[in-house]
Amino acid sequence: MNKLPNNQSGQVLPFFIVAGTVLLAVIANLSLRNISSGFRSTTLDTASRVTAAAEGGLERFLSYDYDELKDWANTCPPGSEDTPNCQVTFRASDPDTSDDKISAQAAVNVKPVGNSDTFEFPMERDQVYEVNLYDDPIGYEKANLFFCWDGSSDMYYVAYDDTFVIRGYVRSQVNDKNDTGPEISGAYEVAENPEQCPGDTYANRYKVKDLSKITNLLGLRIRPVGDSSETIHAVVYAKGGVLPVQAYEITSRGQISETGDVQSQVTETKTVRVSYPYLPAYFDFGLFAEGGFGN
Repeated sequence: MNKLPNNQSGQVLPFFIVAGTVLLAVIANLSLRNISSGFRSTTLDTASRVTAAAEGGLERFLSYDYDELKDWANTCPPGSEDTPNCQVTFRASDPDTSDDKISAQAAVNVKPVGNSDTFEFPMERDQVYEVNLYDDPIGYEKANLFFCWDGSSDMYYVAYDDTFVIRGYVRSQVNDKNDTGPEISGAYEVAENPEQCPGDTYANRYKVKDLSKITNLLGLRIRPVGDSSETIHAVVYAKGGVLPVQAYEITSRGQISETGDVQSQVTETKTVRVSYPYLPAYFDFGLFAEGGFGN
């Protein structure tokens, strides 16, 4: 029987130790990769589910019309979204028989916007914005209705009901003082100093005239003209009164949790604003067609 040389008899055991250490390191690395991949998949699945729950709550309430949203604003004001009437529950399977124990839910609140003495909004150049003025009973004095804006833009406005329209062009103080801005042919008025405007960011104020001639005032359409600014900030101000609701803001808090485990709850919040619809700017100037329109 051959024997190992004396100088090699102690090298077999270290070889197996080194080989075993390398093998364990490879296995540990693969296991960590699998755990990390599983954690990322779980995180992505959780994020997708909670986002879907929040969006599902919004979609449910976006299906309601304006009268229904008015009722929901009374039923589910901010702070009451955790009551049962303001919650939307999503279940893809029976929790008693399914391995998926995740519960998805949306807690929703509805808030009216603009029902105060002021309503502020941004405007894009050459784009119209319409403010709802219909209310029953009316909560403001037609003689005390103003609009204010920043920048050097002139303003074109239209106030109307079903049978009567008032139009006007208002020159900004900057353009009137410096003889700048669009060339005007025809009558126009000049904006006043903004002392009575809410806040201190506005440069122009205009009191809308002759609104008493309109019996059932429906809306005020405002369009900036001539300013190079991308965004103009404006406000409609009902001095001593309250404007009608301009929009409804719907906030949905999506939340998912494992059934019976409140500690594992994950949430995400999304908000949309539902404004009253209005026609684009070119309808202010009429539509014309040769031979008229057919029914």
